[in-house]
Amino acid sequence: MATIKCPALGCDAEWPLATPTDVLTPLLDIHSATAHAASTHVHAPTAAKAEKVRHPTITASGTSEEWAYFLRMWADYKQATRLTGSDIVFQLLEGPHQNFWWTIFQHRRDCPEEH
Repeated sequence: MATIKCPALGCDAEWPLATPTDVLTPLLDIHSATAHAASTHVHAPTAAKAEKVRHPTITASGTSEEWAYFLRMWADYKQATRLTGSDIVFQLLEGPHQNFWWTIFQHRRDCPEEH
C-alpha cells in the first residue's frame, strides 16, 4: 500500500495515500505539533544581559587628568543610563562621590561671595 511519510528525519509516521486531504491536513498538523514540537519550535534569540553601568567617581585630591577622565566617564554614564534634566544633577550629587561635593560645598561656604 502506498503511503505518505512524515518528512522529519528519523520519524517513521506514515498515512495511507488514499486519506482525504481534509482529513490528512489536520492529522499532519497534530502530528507535527505533538511529535516534533521541540524540533520545530524556533526560540527567539535572547539578548545578553548587560552589566550594570557603574557610576563614575572623583576625589577632591584628583589631578586635572583625573578630572578630565571623570568628565568623559560622566558623559558616557549619562548616555548609557539615559539621564535627562534634573535627574542628571540628582545622580551627580547622590553618587558615590558625595564626600567630594561636601568638600566643595564647605570650601564655597568659607569663601567670600564674588559679585
